[in-house]
Amino acid sequence: MRNSTKSNPRYTLYLDIYKGKRNRQREFLNIYLEPSDTIPVRKEKLELAQNIRAKRMLELTNEEHGFPSRQKLKQNFVEYFKLQMDKKEGNTIVPWKNTYIYLKKYTKGNIPFTNVNKKWLEGFTDYLLQFVGISSTYTYMGKIRCALNEAVRDGIILNSPGKLLRPLKVPEKSKEHLTIEEIQKIANTPFYNDEVKKAFLFSCFTGLRLCDIKKLKWTDIKETSYNGSGIKYAISIQQSKTKVVSNIPLN
Repeated sequence: MRNSTKSNPRYTLYLDIYKGKRNRQREFLNIYLEPSDTIPVRKEKLELAQNIRAKRMLELTNEEHGFPSRQKLKQNFVEYFKLQMDKKEGNTIVPWKNTYIYLKKYTKGNIPFTNVNKKWLEGFTDYLLQFVGISSTYTYMGKIRCALNEAVRDGIILNSPGKLLRPLKVPEKSKEHLTIEEIQKIANTPFYNDEVKKAFLFSCFTGLRLCDIKKLKWTDIKETSYNGSGIKYAISIQQSKTKVVSNIPLN
């Protein structure tokens, strides 16, 4: 309780919170004891302050034991999603950006974590299906789940509501592969940029993605062994998408 001025004996109530040494903060309750307050009014204000104090103590205890606090649950999920998006690199950021665009439109830029529940996620899924196909919706909702899982690890929410959703059934697509004859035709066909053609053929024979080929350096080529036939080499690279280290022999 603090007096606002010496001339005006009006008191403002606040909580004095200690979180270890040198960690003290005050939370003002916006409750004022006025000189004109009657005894019943002042008593009611003090009881309200005590109730707030008890509730705040419970929240602090929960936070100390790893349970989400009120302040954390009030955080804007859209802003949190953008923070996670900004950590991505290369081509992996593209679906995150697309998800963010639709998320921002759907929420008008703001939704607290307390409102991100199973019902809201189902509504956002239906919203996406109005604009993109089921495969893209599946991908974008995967990014939402990733952000919610990260929020669990950050102690913002206790459990991810994404686990309550039934996954979308995406129809399987048949993948076509180039035959060795088709690859040979590409190799024999003149192209305006020989380096691009070489990179494409290199991708065919190594299985590396475009993003991995673009960042490939000479230092990624390692000597693997030496025998009577000479030195053998291999590409040793951490793939951008899977973060798996691949060792690809070179002829």
